[in-house]
Amino acid sequence: MISSEHKKTIFIIISILFIGVLVTIYRTHFQPLSAEYVEQEKKSVDLTASPNMFISHKETILVHIAGLVQNPGIYKINKGSRTADLIKIAGGALPNANLDKINLVAILKDGKKILISATKPTKTKTTKTRAIGQMVNINTSSAKDLTTITGIGPSTAQKIVDYRNTKGRFETLKDLTNVKGIGPKTLKKIKPYLLL
Repeated sequence: MISSEHKKTIFIIISILFIGVLVTIYRTHFQPLSAEYVEQEKKSVDLTASPNMFISHKETILVHIAGLVQNPGIYKINKGSRTADLIKIAGGALPNANLDKINLVAILKDGKKILISATKPTKTKTTKTRAIGQMVNINTSSAKDLTTITGIGPSTAQKIVDYRNTKGRFETLKDLTNVKGIGPKTLKKIKPYLLL
């Protein structure tokens, strides 16, 4: 039989061992990390890695722009860019570029060629008129000069010349009414531009 004194001794030993185990577990799993340990862990991680490692680069395409831009040529641009972006990259359009013929918001495709053409000159109707002071002498002017007056066409101008060659000089402007095709209304219209 174990005496009560021995039991007490065994209990004390077991208690000490149990406390030792608890202290070991605490130190191993719950003790705060030392500053030295943290610093070593920092060094093991590359904190200077390039940001580009984590950024996906945009896909690019090759396109050709020609014609009336500042710097025509072949350009590498981001996929999804539009025609207006390409013109801007090429330095912009020249003053006489016809941008109405192209779709500026069209999305470009790889291998695409954009041609910027010139605007066509606007055709304006010219009116055959003589300014005051630019008068025509009906006795000396040619048929061509006479046609510069509004109201006198090639046929009438030739009739005036023929009349002058056969009848002689016009003594008065009213004598023009003797020419076939010229009446009082026509004479009134052309009179400000005529000399004798």
